[in-house]
Amino acid sequence: MLTDLCYADKVYIAMTDIRKQSTITPNNEPSVRRLMFVNISQATDGSVFQTKKCSSCQETKPICCFYKNRTKKDGVGYECKTCVKIYQQSENSKIARRRYRQSDKAKKTIKKYMQSEKGEAKRKLWRQSEEGKITLKRAQSQWIKKYPERKKALNAVSSAVRRGELLRIKTLNCFQCGNQAEHYHHLNGHNLDSQLEVIPVCIPYHHEIEKERVIKHELR
Repeated sequence: MLTDLCYADKVYIAMTDIRKQSTITPNNEPSVRRLMFVNISQATDGSVFQTKKCSSCQETKPICCFYKNRTKKDGVGYECKTCVKIYQQSENSKIARRRYRQSDKAKKTIKKYMQSEKGEAKRKLWRQSEEGKITLKRAQSQWIKKYPERKKALNAVSSAVRRGELLRIKTLNCFQCGNQAEHYHHLNGHNLDSQLEVIPVCIPYHHEIEKERVIKHELR
């Protein structure tokens, strides 16, 4: 029988019953007592605390020691939280995550998330953080070293805007779709003679142009 239960929306399981079915030491007993609880409907019927055997460490642990997984019959995953965390910190896990991020499925998922309101807000907060500022500054320095001619072309366009030779990009519409323009695109490369041969484009169309340019360059 369960004893010393505190009735609320969720109740604590008596430590006497937990101790029989999970490995608890005096050091982790307080934290286990805070974490291990079930719904009143499960606790008041006199049933024993549910447990499951981890497929990795082969230890029998309470259900609350497993992450939820709606696709499984019992509603939790096969491996306990401890084994999952150990695997996530391993080198094999890093390789698997890197391989997944390079797949088309992951790229579509990430792109869809980053275009959502939640993704935009998260990216804005990251850019304003110290880590984001340092990362962006490092990436910008690497880009300038890799493409010095593009940096010079961008500087030439900025100077032309300040001199009044080119209109400010915010006052123009995209050359392709008619939406608000965000960038100037160099039509004939970034050479010195063609630095000001530009058209106003929106970000999606600019990405499309650059993607086509990369493909043509690879096919040569």
